[in-house]
Amino acid sequence: MDRIQYEHTHRNKRRYDARPLLGGAEVDKSLRSARRSTQARQRAHEAWDQVIPHALRDEAVVERFENGCLEISACDTTALHELRQRSTELTRSLSGLLPGLRRLRFIIRNTPEQAESDRSYENRELYD
Repeated sequence: MDRIQYEHTHRNKRRYDARPLLGGAEVDKSLRSARRSTQARQRAHEAWDQVIPHALRDEAVVERFENGCLEISACDTTALHELRQRSTELTRSLSGLLPGLRRLRFIIRNTPEQAESDRSYENRELYD
């Protein structure tokens, strides 16, 4: 085997090396992890429904609960401001219902109407 053929074979071997398939224990571990995250998300939604004031129920939604951070999206800046004003009270109430909760994070959710208006603004003619 000459050097060029060796290098070609060696390069292909590295590129096409297959990784071993997951065994039974790895699959079980992966499924248990997915089940735990789904259960944690469900608990977060249930806790949020118990704590959220009725005035904000339609305007604030739980997005995710990861690493002790509960991320909540608000539909507009007014709701976001109201949530931030009540963050200490909400954190205190939720910490009893969600054992792993460390902090709340509030974001603004982009509604389809806002996304469309943003796109039309970005696509406007710069020089009319």
